[in-house]
Amino acid sequence: MKKVTLLLVAISLVLGINTANAQKKAAFLSIYETVNDIFDDDEKAAAEWFTTAYGGDFLPVSALATTDLSQYGVLWLHVDDDYFPAVPDDYLENNVMGKITNYYKSGGNLLLSGYGVSYLTELGRFDQPLPPNGPVGSGVGSNNPDVWYATAAYGTWAENPVANVIDHSGDPIYEGLTFEMILRTNGVEYKHFPLLGPGWKEDHNCFWHLDMPTPYDNGNPQKFQYIYDTYKATPLATWDHIGDYYGGAIMRWDAWNDFQGKCITIGIGAYEWKQNDRVNPYQANIERLTKNALDELKTSGTGLPELKIAKEAVKVKVYSVNGIRIGEYSKEQFNMTGLAKGVYIVSLYAADGSLIATQKVIK
Repeated sequence: MKKVTLLLVAISLVLGINTANAQKKAAFLSIYETVNDIFDDDEKAAAEWFTTAYGGDFLPVSALATTDLSQYGVLWLHVDDDYFPAVPDDYLENNVMGKITNYYKSGGNLLLSGYGVSYLTELGRFDQPLPPNGPVGSGVGSNNPDVWYATAAYGTWAENPVANVIDHSGDPIYEGLTFEMILRTNGVEYKHFPLLGPGWKEDHNCFWHLDMPTPYDNGNPQKFQYIYDTYKATPLATWDHIGDYYGGAIMRWDAWNDFQGKCITIGIGAYEWKQNDRVNPYQANIERLTKNALDELKTSGTGLPELKIAKEAVKVKVYSVNGIRIGEYSKEQFNMTGLAKGVYIVSLYAADGSLIATQKVIK
């Protein structure tokens, strides 16, 4: 065998990958029959980007009965209609719920954004319904002169030691996003990711404040460890003005109990696909955040989809389970033998910087 082939086989073994698996696709789930039929401007903009720039399939719920969902590595549900502070009834019908539940439980992955975040509760994955256990905004919005950010750094207020800061800004979901370094009250600068520029904002937050399911308050970092141990869920971002451990505005939900699939939820109000009165100067961050989430979910569980895809990998990045970057390697340099025993996230990237695969590795 050639050296490159041997290396790829080694990577496949480390990641627990079956390189013979066919590449999975991605689908945008909708109650509408076509993209052009979508009423809400944000839902429509998301679906247009997904089917054109990302190259995914548009999947009406009316087609679920005759669609083999096993061909999809991820289903994306984005709901942002002003009339619904939660998931519309069309997604809650038994024929829809049953098909998506079976898909999720059998290892299919979900990206839930906007009001679609609350679908996680409807599917039975989390026992805290939205509302009342989190902020859910459904107004038409107002004019606002500020830039809205997501922050991945929790516990940054002045009284909290720097050692208790939980910072996920190095997580693969933020790969390639532009950011600003902002000084927090503990005297340290952290990355903030701008998502929505000045102008009219709808402010459609839909996420859990995460107060109810834990015995710890928002000032205790043990809260997040409890959430992961109990629900296999990791809060990755909150509002930029938060300095404690409040809120899971972006979250990753690993396989848990009957649900063998993985899910990412994006419910922060700054995640707006079409800014009403102007072009969002941070639209590229919205798109890159979504692409990173879709790429991770599309390949999760199937690893490198084909050997010919694996050959495109030029860079390997290794992260701790908390999103802290451990190392970055060329394909030829990649080796985990020097790492301590533990849980790691390994991501492979192509020459153009796009994510090929992400896999959790237990060493």
